Amino acid sequence: MKKLIFLIIILLSISGCSQKDVVNFNKNSTLVIEERVGDESSNDYVVINKIEDDKIVQKVMDIFKSARWETNIDVSLEHEPDYKLNYNYLIWITPKGKNLEIINRDISIYVKLPEEVSSELFELMTGTDFILNVLNQIKYELIASIAKQTGLEKDSIEIMVGSGSDSFGENIDVSVDLPKDAKIDEATIQQIVKNIIRIVSKKENVTISEENIEIIID
Repeated sequence: MKKLIFLIIILLSISGCSQKDVVNFNKNSTLVIEERVGDESSNDYVVINKIEDDKIVQKVMDIFKSARWETNIDVSLEHEPDYKLNYNYLIWITPKGKNLEIINRDISIYVKLPEEVSSELFELMTGTDFILNVLNQIKYELIASIAKQTGLEKDSIEIMVGSGSDSFGENIDVSVDLPKDAKIDEATIQQIVKNIIRIVSKKENVTISEENIEIIID
């Protein structure tokens, strides 16, 4: 059994914690966004975005300033942060992909953002909607896996991945359309789909149940 890594972060009470303290950058700053690579125990990160547009930086500032930051609480998180913003903001995605949890490690404060605000911040940081980002990853990984299994050219494989919800609690619909001469049976395709969804959902720290996966093979 894989050993889970628990990060126990003690947030101490801070006197005089102001909005200025919460946001330690300004609209002229460059925001550097890093994403964790590897499994949940990995502490390796790559830079995926650098935000220099002062309008976007201001929007991130506004989100941080209006957030209900907490102090003097214990926070238990099961793995390394999914993202880092300017190194000192540690960001986790909750298992169903609905919320972002953030810790400012400079002054040890914590917030769990509401769903709509989480979605907005994720899009500002990465340039893409979170749900769409995960669905696209599933699509590209499926194409690569099926191409490797069958020897087909990637551009001959048509995959559509959709969700009936703005979170991952509902159905994930996967449509697979292959050339008629493709040498692969439906059972193998279904297993590939389930395996890829399991891999991507684990990487992105979202929960997608097998019973919520609908697979259509044309």
